Amino acid sequence: MPGKRRKMDDASGKPSLESLFEEIRASLAIVKPVLAQIEQKEARDVAQALHSIAKLAESFTKLRNASDEIVAETFIDQLDVEGVGLWNMSIFMAKNDDVPTEVFAAVRYAGFRLIEAGLDANPSQQALVTILELSSKVGMAFAAVDAELADEVLTNAASYERSLNVLPHSIDPSAAQNRARATVVYYTSRMEAAWKQNNLDVATYMQKKINDHQLELLLPRDVEFVVSKLVEIGISLLKSKDDNEADARRAQNAIPWLQRALTIVDKSSGDPVWLSGRRRAILRNLARAYYISSTDHPEHLDRTDVALKECLADLDKSEDPSIEEYQQLRWMCLALYKKRKTTNDELLKILLPLIDDSALDEDAIQDILLELRGISRSHSDIVSQALQRLLQRTLQSVDGHPVADKVLFALVMHMRTVPDHDTCINAIRAALDEVAACEGYNFDRTCAFAFLTTFWQFGDHYYDRKRWSHAADWYLLGTNPVFEVAADVTGSKCLRKAALCRINDKEYASAKILIGQCPTTEAPTCYLKFLVAVNQAQTEEAIRAVEAMIKAPDFDRKMLLLATSLARDTQNQTLLHAVLVALLDTLKVDGQEDGDQQKITLIRCMVRLVLQMMEEEGADLRRLVPILMSHLQAAHVVTSKVVKEGKELAFGNDLSWLWRSAYNAAVKGVGVWMENELTSMFGIASQLMEDSSAAALLEPETDIDSHRVIASFAHVAGQYFATRDQPQSSIRTLGLRTFTSEIDKLVTLAQKVMTSKENDQEEMKRMSHIARLGLIYKAEILSELQDWDGLINTLKSMEGMQYVLLTTYEAFADILWKNKECPVHVLYAGFETILRLSSDQGVMSVQKFSRWLRAICTILLSGGRDADRAKALAYTQQAIDLLKEHGDITDTESDQHYPDSERSWLLATAFNTGVQCTRSLQKPEAKEWFEVAIALCQFVAGSPRQKIEDTYRDLLSRY
Repeated sequence: MPGKRRKMDDASGKPSLESLFEEIRASLAIVKPVLAQIEQKEARDVAQALHSIAKLAESFTKLRNASDEIVAETFIDQLDVEGVGLWNMSIFMAKNDDVPTEVFAAVRYAGFRLIEAGLDANPSQQALVTILELSSKVGMAFAAVDAELADEVLTNAASYERSLNVLPHSIDPSAAQNRARATVVYYTSRMEAAWKQNNLDVATYMQKKINDHQLELLLPRDVEFVVSKLVEIGISLLKSKDDNEADARRAQNAIPWLQRALTIVDKSSGDPVWLSGRRRAILRNLARAYYISSTDHPEHLDRTDVALKECLADLDKSEDPSIEEYQQLRWMCLALYKKRKTTNDELLKILLPLIDDSALDEDAIQDILLELRGISRSHSDIVSQALQRLLQRTLQSVDGHPVADKVLFALVMHMRTVPDHDTCINAIRAALDEVAACEGYNFDRTCAFAFLTTFWQFGDHYYDRKRWSHAADWYLLGTNPVFEVAADVTGSKCLRKAALCRINDKEYASAKILIGQCPTTEAPTCYLKFLVAVNQAQTEEAIRAVEAMIKAPDFDRKMLLLATSLARDTQNQTLLHAVLVALLDTLKVDGQEDGDQQKITLIRCMVRLVLQMMEEEGADLRRLVPILMSHLQAAHVVTSKVVKEGKELAFGNDLSWLWRSAYNAAVKGVGVWMENELTSMFGIASQLMEDSSAAALLEPETDIDSHRVIASFAHVAGQYFATRDQPQSSIRTLGLRTFTSEIDKLVTLAQKVMTSKENDQEEMKRMSHIARLGLIYKAEILSELQDWDGLINTLKSMEGMQYVLLTTYEAFADILWKNKECPVHVLYAGFETILRLSSDQGVMSVQKFSRWLRAICTILLSGGRDADRAKALAYTQQAIDLLKEHGDITDTESDQHYPDSERSWLLATAFNTGVQCTRSLQKPEAKEWFEVAIALCQFVAGSPRQKIEDTYRDLLSRY
């Protein structure tokens, strides 16, 4: 902002006092209106204009002092008035934060220079006091804006201070007070300027120039000003961040300043409220300085303690103590106690009030938790109490609920470090109970899961180290009601984890109680029940647990595998068998690709196990035999399915073991087992053998067919005997018909074996015997069923069977003969076939032949038909041929002896038939019968040969 052009003296070319005065007036006229409403953007121009005014005033002063020119009083007075006006304006600006600092300093500078320009050449003491004070304040104003100008102004002030010092002190109290104030302000300004120029030595020197006598003369507000500057410098030194100077060093530099301020306050008699507040503020900063400097000076920790205690004492005495101030002091005490050794009582006296008065926002709580974490190792018990108190505090107020979980978590983590496990668990349990009892506060699921995960981690830590009791306690913390929000997922899990620990610790009763609190529909719960029952030797309960486990919706077969291993390790065969059965049941519904192989493997294990149990002394065969059969039958179901589907049998060795086990078990059971059990077992063995043969990749096992024949025969015979004794019914009839087809298969298989092992006489003998018995059983069944065609066909099918013996034919004959329902033609056909086959196969017995012949002839002759009699005649002639060959055998015990009674019957029958034919005028037939009778006479001792011959001759003579 430019001023008017300066007027110059015509003679010398230098400005005159008048011209300077006018120029000052003109500049002021321009600047003063702008100062009323100055804006930030005008600050620089306004400051320059004010500086120009100050320079003009300074030039005016120098020119006036250097010349003998008499200055008009109006100039001096007006400059003084203008200067006072600007100064007063600066006082108002000091209260307005919007006024730029450089403008404020420039206003004071211009005002000071104008007042200085109006000063008398030989100023009075009062004038010196005033100008010294003004210059000092201008220096302070420029200290933060323009250090060069500040030095310039303070240099001027120094000259005034020297001039003032040569004057005697006035006895007037007011004058003495003004002089002391000016001097103190000068020293204070020099002190502040030097400090801001980082000249601490000069600042310290000036601080020491302020003596107590001067301060005693000052008004309280002036003392407050000095104190505030001392405190400002002390705090600034304390907080400065000089990279070249350590914190302890800076704090040490701040201590004298704060001590001086405290000394002044202690000696001051101003406003008690202000003094008390200022004293506490100084003590706080002094304590902070002592604390920081204690790194280099450990003894300062004691001074810190003293300062803080004084501050607390003053605060207790204050009329309106501030909670915030108390908290600040407590934080400082806490920091001190962390750094120096202190008693638990002292620490507790600070911590508990700090917690009680703390704000409940997250930042405040986090600060407390961090501090507690810092002293947790050295003061574990104190931290425990403090965290419990802090948790209570957060629960008591709704404002604290958002941070209660963080406090609880901090408590858990701290108690985890406590050496005594019981103390740790009890404290955490009490805290959880307290949270659960708090009305209006509940964990959300996320928070609950976070705590539960932590408890499980700690529990797993102890579990891995086999510290079962400790692990169980941690798991059980998860069952507290406070976690009800997550109980549907984790409640039973915590109980099961704890129960497992109790089991490992062999506390089975405790484990059982815990398991009893879990849902019984969960597979893990059932598995734990199984573990407890096994360890308590409660086999039945263990089996029930397994059965319930496989029915659970969350069942995992791995549980059964573990149960299998445990049952095997305990040597409890009954239990192991039950577990294997359950495992097999799961395989039946899974439908895995290799399921058949797994099933057979399991069945083999179960069969082996049952066989072992059956070998034990006092084994309950009534229970075990049906179990064994059910397993073997299950194996048949699996293998027959594989065979039916045409798949490759991958468990041929297992199947071979199974059929052999079934067969051997049945053999051992003869005379011991129930008949129906033996029958069924042989049948199952036969089925397994059939499956093995059908599924064989190459040739079946060499001995399988022989064993299959024996097993099938035992099965069929047993079933037949059992059915035969049953009362008549449609079911019985159906069963008998089924047996006939099974017998056919048996005979066919036996014949196959005989064909393949014709060189093995022993095997041939055994197979032929079974085949013969099979044929006989079939004949009996067909006879009972009155299936006469089937019976005769069976008899005829025996043609060419070299293994059929005479006894077989005899059995067929007895069957036919004894059945009263057998028709005559069937009887005839049967005997005729028997007689023919026995003759053709060379197995005929003369005695049997005689009886069968008699039966045939009796049947034929009873009909009275010519054809029948012709057949009877032929059989009789066949008998004569046989007698010619064996008639001379007289040993009645010999099978080849023709019985005398049968000879006599033949003779009598032939004669009588001849007589009958004679009477019926059948002369040729009669002739043949008589001739047969005459031929038979030679084989019958004491026969009426003469009578027969006479009768025959009579016949011939008559006809």
